[in-house]
Amino acid sequence: MVSVGSIVILGWGSLLWKPRDLPRAGDWHQAGLLLPLEFSRVSRGGQLTLVLDPAHGVECDTWYVLSPQADIAVTVGDLRRREGTRSTRPIGYVAVDDARENGRLSDLTNRIRSWGATRGFQGVVWTDLPGNFQEHTGQPFSVSAAATYLSHLEGKPLQDAREYIANAPKTSMTPLRRHVQESGWLGETDPPKGGRGV
Repeated sequence: MVSVGSIVILGWGSLLWKPRDLPRAGDWHQAGLLLPLEFSRVSRGGQLTLVLDPAHGVECDTWYVLSPQADIAVTVGDLRRREGTRSTRPIGYVAVDDARENGRLSDLTNRIRSWGATRGFQGVVWTDLPGNFQEHTGQPFSVSAAATYLSHLEGKPLQDAREYIANAPKTSMTPLRRHVQESGWLGETDPPKGGRGV
């Protein structure tokens, strides 16, 4: 058990503007923690969402909010419910003062632990879902492939895809986001044209 306010939740995507019923204490703050992000996950609604992706992403600043919970396991459960995952496996966490942790990517987990220790936090929790673009589309992720994917969306999936990328923090300027902004796709009805692969 740790004191209330010493566990934080990291965010970089819709968690910031659509936290739903995620328990939190106070507002989101820019973290000063750079992590490799890209819109390389196809969500249940069809939009491309931001995930930790060292292979395709670029270093972007992240955000954090205090959890009102005193137990890191409870905070993990809070985030699992918000994300709608069946288990806590896709929820990363580190308990800064001991060896407890869960994370797909050990180097990023260590980076997060170091950041949390520097800030004086006793626990850090984050969504640790992987990219799944190739699994859903049959094509390796690239800016060109993602732009083509977006160009085939219609109706609500198209609306949701635009909303997600437009609302993502401006600190998340990934290669795909830069491409769709420069193409005018976020503010026009025409789909994005294929971009140069990365």
